[in-house]
Amino acid sequence: MSSAREQTRLPPPNSRRNVHSPDFPVPLDPSALIGLVPGQTLRLGSCELCFELASGGMATVYLGVHRGAQGFEKLVAVKRPLPRLCADPDYVDMLADEASVSSDVNHPCVRNVFDLGVAADGSPYLVMEFLVGEPLSSVSHAMAEQPELVQTARHHRIVSRIIAGCCQGMHAVHELTDRSVPREVVHRDLTPHNLFALHDGTVRVTDFGIMRARVRRQRETGQTVLKGKVAYMSPEYLGCKPYDRRSDVWALGVVLWELLTGRRLFRMKREADTFAAVLNAPIPRPSTLCGNVDHRLDNIIDKALARNVDQRYQTAHDMAQDLEAYLAHSGGAGAPEVGAWLRQLLPSSLPKLTALVDATRELTAPRREPPTSVAALVPNGRYAYLRRE
Repeated sequence: MSSAREQTRLPPPNSRRNVHSPDFPVPLDPSALIGLVPGQTLRLGSCELCFELASGGMATVYLGVHRGAQGFEKLVAVKRPLPRLCADPDYVDMLADEASVSSDVNHPCVRNVFDLGVAADGSPYLVMEFLVGEPLSSVSHAMAEQPELVQTARHHRIVSRIIAGCCQGMHAVHELTDRSVPREVVHRDLTPHNLFALHDGTVRVTDFGIMRARVRRQRETGQTVLKGKVAYMSPEYLGCKPYDRRSDVWALGVVLWELLTGRRLFRMKREADTFAAVLNAPIPRPSTLCGNVDHRLDNIIDKALARNVDQRYQTAHDMAQDLEAYLAHSGGAGAPEVGAWLRQLLPSSLPKLTALVDATRELTAPRREPPTSVAALVPNGRYAYLRRE
């Protein structure tokens, strides 16, 4: 087959449900997945893309296989900007900044980035760790359907473990230096969509695309442009005042509050009302909404969500330490318990991801004809087997 495979075009993002959609079918149904041009694959450097994992306003993330020497293969997630952004130098610089920060930090709770590449058409892409888990946004949706879980001490311990891991990951990012000079990274988008709980019980902080740092390729303009989701922005950031790593601590406090209570803290129907709520609305202690929340968690929330930054946790590590102290007192929650809780909360998630991985390996296997199992995944020839010469 000719090298034209490099030019294969994917269907438009959002044309089908992605793998993290709540109504994604299990068993796996290829009609819910993005397919490639029949008989071809999409190659980006050493990667071969198969299915869409998620799509947002700036980029789409695909599941693929990275190949190396001697038959080495690794499942990866590949992030590609939307076509309208590929020629935008600011966005390209932003992607390079994200790759730089993510690859420089060495922490198990931060998503790995393996490569920043350029496709044959000149568009950039990131090669990232494939996460076998779910964003906390999916966890929150599942919690809304099982409100009784929020009332259990087990739930409180597990979400505390999850946020403690996210705090430790962000602390490692905040501590990054360049030639001994602090890089002063602020994520600016620590929302449930960018925090993942994995089925092995670990967590990942992801997506540093709109982060701010002391040294970066993308230049900040003199104009005041708020980046991120208002409901998770800190009061000082919304108020256009100086901000630092403590803004990320605030965002983690908001996520913890919402996981403990099963409710949204600041989000309103109108963004202007959300803006006002972040700045001025009273913040109820979780125990006033869920009576069995430990007072230690109330105290952690109070400190994480202090509008006076000098009264807030000064580092994410400090917040993690208090969460660890609470966990030590309450019986703790390890990775196996977190993984079991996630599978109980989202029982279709792991089978869905496992089927997706199996389909990817089948579709990229070096065979000339599809095995029966792949043919079964491709009814009526709609998604042809990806043959290779």
